[in-house]
Amino acid sequence: MAVCSRCGRPMGEGAVCPACGAGPSRSVMGRGLGKVGSLTGTVLEKGVRVTESVVREVKPAVKEAVELGKKGARKAKDGTLKVAKELKEK
Repeated sequence: MAVCSRCGRPMGEGAVCPACGAGPSRSVMGRGLGKVGSLTGTVLEKGVRVTESVVREVKPAVKEAVELGKKGARKAKDGTLKVAKELKEK
């Protein structure tokens, strides 16, 4: 039940106080939750933007590391096959 912001009397379901005509009191809790929701949205938005920036900056280094890894794996595979053939021939 809403309480009048001016006189503090219960207002029932009305939009204005029947005694003094003022509007309902805004709950401190209601305002706090609205502010927390707004701030949470802002923080999430900034977090996504930072993540996008980090990905954009790190992407070239990751691509280079993957290419080096592929080359190393290819060399290791070729070396292993060569040794396997030599052992098979003996």
